[in-house]
Amino acid sequence: MDISNLKILVAEDNPMNTLLMKKLLAKWDIKPDFAANGAEAVDAAKAKGYDLILMDIYMPIMDGYEATAIIRADEDKDKAQVPVIALTASVALDVRNKIAEAGINDFISKPFNQDELREKLEEIASRK
Repeated sequence: MDISNLKILVAEDNPMNTLLMKKLLAKWDIKPDFAANGAEAVDAAKAKGYDLILMDIYMPIMDGYEATAIIRADEDKDKAQVPVIALTASVALDVRNKIAEAGINDFISKPFNQDELREKLEEIASRK
């Protein structure tokens, strides 16, 4: 399935993870936008419509939980309902519960499996 037309925002503060994500998505012909923290992610999500946000949970200035909650409260329902997938190193039960409470749709554990990410992207592309 062609996923190259997906408009994706990657919220990630770690430069190495950003580089890895950029290279991986480029392999699938996706040119995502990047935000270095939750506040930048909120600003980007308000300014532009995305098909998906890949959201790191633990970032400076504003974490992924708070950023997602603000995005979910947007008056523009299309922007408020954008799928958000958390990128997290911790999948402990309390983290899973917080992810759900914040309105995050799904999560991928770091380090993540490329096939798992591709599968989730294809699922989102099929709904467009």
